Amino acid sequence: MSNYIMTNSGVKFNVFSYDLDDINIFDIAHALSNMCRFAGHVKNFYSVAQHSILVSMFASDPRYGLLHDASEAYLLDIPSPIKRSQAFSEYRDIERKLQRSIYERFGLSADSEPSDVHVADQRVCATEIQQLLHHSFDFQYEPYLTEIIAMSPKEAERAFIERFITLFPEHSKTRAVERVSWDATWMTMARQIAQRSYDPRLKVGAVIVNDENTMILSHGYNGNYRGGPNETESSEPGKSGMIHAELNAIIKLDYHSLQQKYLYVTHSPCEMCAKAIINARISKVVYESDYRDFSGITLLKKAGVLVHKFVL
Repeated sequence: MSNYIMTNSGVKFNVFSYDLDDINIFDIAHALSNMCRFAGHVKNFYSVAQHSILVSMFASDPRYGLLHDASEAYLLDIPSPIKRSQAFSEYRDIERKLQRSIYERFGLSADSEPSDVHVADQRVCATEIQQLLHHSFDFQYEPYLTEIIAMSPKEAERAFIERFITLFPEHSKTRAVERVSWDATWMTMARQIAQRSYDPRLKVGAVIVNDENTMILSHGYNGNYRGGPNETESSEPGKSGMIHAELNAIIKLDYHSLQQKYLYVTHSPCEMCAKAIINARISKVVYESDYRDFSGITLLKKAGVLVHKFVL
């Protein structure tokens, strides 16, 4: 019997004896995205990878939040009652050592892990119990006021890697990100579409794509109603009379489709556009420039939509 597991990238990983270079973020993302929370006792598949992304959104240092369960990529997600038992004391020692190594592999120190990572982890867990289990139960931590939309394994894997690239740019110079990223591809298109706007003060473009990055579902720019005059009502900020780019893109969507959707927009959404984005079940928003009002971003994050600012 072998003393290693074969990872998705082909690494023969021995949990008792390994080098830091054996730890691969793509293996971690792949394994965690295929691993179901709560031992599978959920309404629909929900991965450890998506759980980790959510924790990273609420932890004071999101890097620790994203990687806090990374050891489970090699050791599995053992249900807490079993993991805490005396019979699993050796397992816990192995897990602690491996988790420290994973932190070290990506430039973090286990000794510097903020205490609120545990709190964020438990509050996300409470949120999951409330929304994802057929039979919820009392939990000592208060759930977050955020809606969880379960991702498929492929969606969660991609979202995990994208979150990692954002949080660990110094560790992202790998074969998977040497090419022009999809974020850059779609943002370039959004910039081009923005040039269709006749608003002389601010031109905004938006592109909505599917989660596979294989199809453009809709696009829009800030402009007037169909057949309306090609001019703004006022040059004063907030009174141009233009329909926002995000709304122009959203109203052209096929609402009968349940596929995951990503929005790329040149400027961060206002609060009203954020509400429309949430109702359109768009699961990720990438923006490039800050809008004068940041309440839309706050609302999106509160609703559990993945949001990040694009940096070329």
